[in-house]
Amino acid sequence: MKIRMILTILPVLTCTLLATGCQNKAQQGGPPNKIPPTHPSDWRPLLDEQDHEKLQQSFEASVYPLVRRHCLPCHDNIITPRFAAADPTIALQQALNFESKWPEYEGLKLFDLEQPEQSRIVYRLNKDQHNCWGSCQESAAEMVAAIEDWKARLTAGSEPTCEQALATGPRVLRLLSNSEYRNTLIDLFGAAAVEGVNLPNDLSKRYLFDNLSTERLMQVTTLKAYLEAAEITADRIVANDLLKCDPSGSDTACRESLLEAYLDALWRQPVDNETRQELRSRHQQALQRWQSMGAEDARLLALKEWLAGLLMSHNFLYRSEVGRAVDGQNTYKLTDFEIAQALSYSFWRSAPDATLRKLANEQRLSDPSVIATQIDRMLTDPRARQGLGDFVSQWTGAYKVLYKNKEGEAFALDTTMRQAMLNETIDFYLGQVRQGSGRLADLFLSTKSPGTEELAAFYGAGFNPELKEMNHDVTERRGLLGHASLLASYAYASQSSPVHRGVFVIENLLCRKFPLPPAVVVPEEDESKSNRDRFKDHSKLEACAVCHKQIDGVGFGFEHYDAIGRYRATDAGKAVDATGRVDLDGEQYEFVGAPDLSQLLASSQDLAACYVTQSYRFHSGIAETQSDDQCRIDQLQARFGEVGGNLKQLLVAYFTSDAFLYRQ
Repeated sequence: MKIRMILTILPVLTCTLLATGCQNKAQQGGPPNKIPPTHPSDWRPLLDEQDHEKLQQSFEASVYPLVRRHCLPCHDNIITPRFAAADPTIALQQALNFESKWPEYEGLKLFDLEQPEQSRIVYRLNKDQHNCWGSCQESAAEMVAAIEDWKARLTAGSEPTCEQALATGPRVLRLLSNSEYRNTLIDLFGAAAVEGVNLPNDLSKRYLFDNLSTERLMQVTTLKAYLEAAEITADRIVANDLLKCDPSGSDTACRESLLEAYLDALWRQPVDNETRQELRSRHQQALQRWQSMGAEDARLLALKEWLAGLLMSHNFLYRSEVGRAVDGQNTYKLTDFEIAQALSYSFWRSAPDATLRKLANEQRLSDPSVIATQIDRMLTDPRARQGLGDFVSQWTGAYKVLYKNKEGEAFALDTTMRQAMLNETIDFYLGQVRQGSGRLADLFLSTKSPGTEELAAFYGAGFNPELKEMNHDVTERRGLLGHASLLASYAYASQSSPVHRGVFVIENLLCRKFPLPPAVVVPEEDESKSNRDRFKDHSKLEACAVCHKQIDGVGFGFEHYDAIGRYRATDAGKAVDATGRVDLDGEQYEFVGAPDLSQLLASSQDLAACYVTQSYRFHSGIAETQSDDQCRIDQLQARFGEVGGNLKQLLVAYFTSDAFLYRQ
């Protein structure tokens, strides 16, 4: 079945073209190919005229967030230039004093405010392709924009502040993730509606999550995939009698049933009479066309075509967070139906239920106290496992245990055990959030977790059959770092991997990014050498040492766990050496084993800051690249500290904030 009517594909294409245009414009900001022999301008006089405090603040609000996120892991106190110092005052001083000595770039400043595209750091990204965090063209353009922002803040008449950023957030359209797409249709029509539907991969390699508006742009190949999915879904719905009507009945019975029983829920907002009449007209045109061609099943073909068109509408494919203009202000307030969508897709990964739609119809959902009450209600609903489960499994990467390759009888994991491992992580996190008193620290300190008798036997843990709860030996496991879902996901087929486990902690839990590494050769297995002995050679190579001294320092602390997460006291006949070191809160700590590391993380401000950042990314759909995003994250971090790291209260704080309810 091929869709012949335009219906509402045009708005999707409009979103596509707008998004692509913005992306292309951003990519045009890279430096020219020819590098000037000398630096044509000196912006130091401009800086000398500025108040030093303003200079520091504007640097921290513009360029430094990129430096901290993408340069700090390698440059901080290890290799020059040390402009990526953890202390932003030191970073600024290093940046101001830097002048390139390389013959090809001699005289270039690290940051050139007069000609940002000729900054040494921009050439380093764009021409040298040095440790880019996306495509090098995109990374260079992002850096140019940050330098331009720095200059704008310096030359502005007033001190830039976070006031506007905390009062409003960005207006965004968010393409449904695959999970959200499927769950929405399953809740409306049943699981048979999406049987055989394949959607393009939506997981971000860079920022972990599948729902980021900043990364998920509609492209031609994506559009084709959604078109095919819409056709298959429409066929399944009609063929399996999933509608509240008889498809073989009158010409209009099923159409009217769809309009009355499903449309508002499918598009997640009230559909006005004018639009309904237009949809009736589209259906009638499709029916007449099929009849004119002499199709015996014209009614079914027209219904499928029409239903597929509804699924291709931007009203279905996109979550709207654009709001309506507030009179006399350049500010937009989210509609109650947009708030309902944001809540339902964050907590349930599906469309709003009847309660949320009723509150939205009554225009009560923009009241922060009502939002807080609904969050309580939604957390107790079984569907909360979908939303919170997707967050924790993507944040930690635990979902990878379902397909991670394992070799050899000793490391075999069947489907049931893999699912039990993932369930432990999801249900553990869900329980901590649901109980209301759960804290971030508890995720790393608890020695109890939900599970099955078989999983408890795998761990060698105690098991309470009434509570379906495992009790771990505190010297062997505590919190998330002891979960086999994580340990097996960050390991090789038959070996543990200090590299993958170290990167997981540093990137996922501490939000410090490493550049993409060169091809890594996995050390060959050698029964005479422990895994630690085989991997420590990475740090001896100068090109690898910068990053691996940090990665391995953390990763070797997990050597008590084999390739599938079982505890071991020996490796290759030797006692396991699980000593490690980690940089936290500006200090370096030594530890022995993952339980010791868990205790260090539990009290770390770095962990708390990263968790808030990850939560912001998932719930806002924004991978922070602007200083405004950092302002909002900083406010949430402050609130998180005030409530003692309470997991649920962080969610309430975000969804009741002005930056969520109002848009600029």
